[in-house]
Amino acid sequence: MVRYANGSSGTNVSFNESKVVWSSANDVVNWTQAQFTPDLWFSTIKEGDQFQLGVYVENLTGTNYTIFSFYTDDIGPVNHNISKPSIRFYQSASGENDYDKNGTYAGNMTVRVEMAKDPNGKCTVTHNLTLRHPDGSWYYTINGSFKSPDDSDVDIVFDTRNVLNGRYRMEVTAVADDNSNDVTSFLMPNNFTTDNPTYVNGTHWWR
Repeated sequence: MVRYANGSSGTNVSFNESKVVWSSANDVVNWTQAQFTPDLWFSTIKEGDQFQLGVYVENLTGTNYTIFSFYTDDIGPVNHNISKPSIRFYQSASGENDYDKNGTYAGNMTVRVEMAKDPNGKCTVTHNLTLRHPDGSWYYTINGSFKSPDDSDVDIVFDTRNVLNGRYRMEVTAVADDNSNDVTSFLMPNNFTTDNPTYVNGTHWWR
């Protein structure tokens, strides 16, 4: 008997203790329960494939019993989950990269987004980037919908003058196009600061 993957939960169901695997060392006079379960790994399972599981038993004289079709498995649509997106760095208007993502910004800042990927196809994941309060609650949507044509990183430009000066975090969320329930997100653990000049009557300003 083989170990068969449970398609609904993604876990392996082992038959090691099911008492269905036996062996004999004295020409089938006595049988001993096997203490192992063989594993089969299929690396290229795709829709339309079919697997047949069976048994072959042979004694010392060469007499055998063979049945290779006691279980047949038709493989239906295979839909893998998307990976998790991330934020690689922030870039200031002067072009300096902030890999710690905790700097102070004025004017435009660029956010380098590491895109989530869907094993079922490229450019099939929609992302959104939002500004969050330090407690993680929503404050402002920077870009509500963007993709990458080849799943490479994407730069999103954020004008920090569109929000009040303060401390914020960012969150990127990804949704699979073929399954709206396949959602994953990444919330930055660090806060950054916006510090833009505020103008009064077009002439005076303070920070």
